[in-house]
Amino acid sequence: MDREQVCFLASLSENKAPPPYDKLPTVKELGYPVSWELTNIVIGPPNLPKEIVSKIASAIEQAAKDPEFIKFAQERDARPDYIAPEKIILTMDQRREVVKEIMAKAGLLKEVN
Repeated sequence: MDREQVCFLASLSENKAPPPYDKLPTVKELGYPVSWELTNIVIGPPNLPKEIVSKIASAIEQAAKDPEFIKFAQERDARPDYIAPEKIILTMDQRREVVKEIMAKAGLLKEVN
């Protein structure tokens, strides 16, 4: 489907989308207290030495902030965003709570005892 054939109504992003979608409202701006970001995560084995985690995280952060990569991502309607290792669990927990609330309101949530 060509971009010209697509009509976006809103963005689920927490923040405004980059151009050419920066005039698109977020669902939060439309009054719905929800956001959702697609996230790709690099995961290593348990007990990976901190110096290795730091080196890998630094390389990923540097790549995510590279202007060429940002351009590449934006051309594919993606928004590159680096999340530090110490913040990823909190970020994923927050997203899980959002989905849990949506599923509960929709009557789709089944609690496991």
